[in-house]
Amino acid sequence: MLYIKKISKLLLLVTPLFLGACAGLGSSSYTIRISSTPSDAVVIANGTEVGKTPLVISPDQTFPPHWQGMAYQATGTLALKKPGCKDYYKTVNDGVLSKDIHINLECSGEVTATPAAESDRTAEKAAPKYEAPIPADPSHGKATTAIEQRLLELQRLYKKGLITEQEYQATKKRILNEL
Repeated sequence: MLYIKKISKLLLLVTPLFLGACAGLGSSSYTIRISSTPSDAVVIANGTEVGKTPLVISPDQTFPPHWQGMAYQATGTLALKKPGCKDYYKTVNDGVLSKDIHINLECSGEVTATPAAESDRTAEKAAPKYEAPIPADPSHGKATTAIEQRLLELQRLYKKGLITEQEYQATKKRILNEL
């Protein structure tokens, strides 16, 4: 009987530690880069447009992990579309989402990558059809990645209606002032 009481006390002490460790399983903040040849392809994650290549995403936000049997993992469908190219579809999981993704699209002879300067001018003229995560810019390093993550989280909260437009704009301005 004394043995059972000791085991019970041990379980009471260890259980919160175990549960705390499990709670952190899905809270990763890493990012990956999705790129394509040619670039400027629309990236679609689980049926939702998330931007154009090259693009940096947080896999846990774009493909939220969930329980599948005894495993807690991210899964979904990644699609890339570009006029003049064959649509690309891939089922993704934690293994695929653990590293950068580069796709060589099968295109007809006249499709080429849009030069970056021309793409920027076009983007200034046309209003975006959707708000996309910030494209990849390897020159800013980890500090930019943290800011990108904060902006993505802020955008997610705003889109879900959890914060007002005023709160969104004020917080966005404060985050961008840290650059």
